[in-house]
Amino acid sequence: MITLKPIRDDLVEYEQTLGMQEYWDDLGSYWSDSKVEKKIAMLARFVFAGGKIEDVLERYRDGISEERARRVKPCIFRYLGALMADGNFDKHSSLYQELDSLPESDLVSRFTELLKECVKESEGRDSDDKICMNYEIVRK
Repeated sequence: MITLKPIRDDLVEYEQTLGMQEYWDDLGSYWSDSKVEKKIAMLARFVFAGGKIEDVLERYRDGISEERARRVKPCIFRYLGALMADGNFDKHSSLYQELDSLPESDLVSRFTELLKECVKESEGRDSDDKICMNYEIVRK
């Protein structure tokens, strides 16, 4: 379970955080700054608050190289693997092949749907008795 503070600020500010290389460039040095499960929780929190991953990706692509932009799809597959197969998403499976053939916009839509299905959000209290949000991945 991942515990995060509730989003209190404008979603645009949170969108800027999610639009960083750490989330969308798995070959970059920033990828390892946080675990995939925490990234999924952060993305789910954003989606549950009404944010759109498409907007995050649009912001991310502004001003980056084509090489970095090509890393978005593999990152989405890493997230899907963590949600669906405990991180081991077989590239030879029919589901992987089906998803790989989708345009990125459809893949992002499927990822967003899966976040809503597989990440459970609940309110809790932290050690200082402040409200926090708990995120638990329930794998398919």
